[in-house]
Amino acid sequence: MHSKLLSLLAFFSCFVLMAHDIHLSVLEIKWAKDGKYLECALKVFSDDIQEASSQTEIKTYNHYSAFEGQQDPRIFEYVKQNILFDQKANYSLIGMEEQDISTWIYFEVKFLNSQNNLFQKVRLTNNMLFDLFDDQENIVHYLKKEKKESFLLHNANNRIDLSH
Repeated sequence: MHSKLLSLLAFFSCFVLMAHDIHLSVLEIKWAKDGKYLECALKVFSDDIQEASSQTEIKTYNHYSAFEGQQDPRIFEYVKQNILFDQKANYSLIGMEEQDISTWIYFEVKFLNSQNNLFQKVRLTNNMLFDLFDDQENIVHYLKKEKKESFLLHNANNRIDLSH
């Protein structure tokens, strides 16, 4: 009886440890060495992204080979609908990995309507998880040459300009 109680206590404490009071995402962005596309890494709480993407419709059915049956393709579709740029772009999923209670989503963004895909600046709109949480905050780290710029975005201020 005592061991069953301890087992139950251990089981429920795992859920308590997984719960979080903070609603935060971190997006790291840098230009590829050739300057033709952006390399992006997004870190979000796994339970948050799963909840947010559960109602997402998949608009395109290609470029999901990186999932290999392990991840729900609606997650990347949700990312594409909420990480937006002011230029037309193709998004390519590189992969995803779960790490403790968070998920890393790796993707590239290649801009379509530019000569050699080079821009002086692009505007990023990050709406990640604002549809779920009023207190959601999104950190963006932009790695530009040897310098790193960081921004804190929230629902009232969700846009930044990234100069090349």
